[in-house]
Amino acid sequence: MRPDTDQEDTDMTGQPITVWTKDPCVQCDAVKRKLDKEGVPYQTQNLEAPENAATVEKFRQRGLMHAPVVQTQTETFAGYNPTKLQSAISNYRAQSGPAMTGPDVSGPSVN
Repeated sequence: MRPDTDQEDTDMTGQPITVWTKDPCVQCDAVKRKLDKEGVPYQTQNLEAPENAATVEKFRQRGLMHAPVVQTQTETFAGYNPTKLQSAISNYRAQSGPAMTGPDVSGPSVN
């Protein structure tokens, strides 16, 4: 496994996805926009906040050197990676049950 995709043991309470971000960060904003567009809940944590220093050090030790660091229940990766982000979205949907598709409007067919 590559060091930027290993699972992280950091506590993930709350939302199924955590976006570790900083300001300014164009890639961080792109990840959050994609999750918002897809309707996937997430929480954000500031990589620069003093209370997160120990977690940031763990990320660095594992080679996760680029913001954002995206942490899911199954993997952690750094930077904007559309393929891994889409995989995280698909995994969230698979774990959260069937998607809302709207009301059932089927009825007898009229020929």
